[in-house]
Amino acid sequence: MSELIVQQNRQRAELSNLNAAKDKLFALISHDLRSPVATLKNYPNLVDWGALTNDEFTQTTQLSGKRQTNMQTMLENTLNWSLTQMGGLKPALQTTNVASHRSGANRPATSRGYY
Repeated sequence: MSELIVQQNRQRAELSNLNAAKDKLFALISHDLRSPVATLKNYPNLVDWGALTNDEFTQTTQLSGKRQTNMQTMLENTLNWSLTQMGGLKPALQTTNVASHRSGANRPATSRGYY
């Protein structure tokens, strides 16, 4: 029984580490997308207000296109990475005696709300 507890503690620690890595990844992606998205959001306002000269408009449009391409590449890379990560999470099915792993082993599982 203590071996089972040790294994569960290891799994909890690993899950905690994986969740921390996931949180860092989301923070990184959010940070990297915030500035380009804000620029794209504000760009139409600058055009509407006439705040850009023709040269500035041309330069900003070119820069905006590059930023959109970079964002799309980053999002595609993130999607591809996440798909490879999910592909590594295939269940390893095995038969087990559930009653031996819970208290009240003599009671039927359905009487306690388990299905």
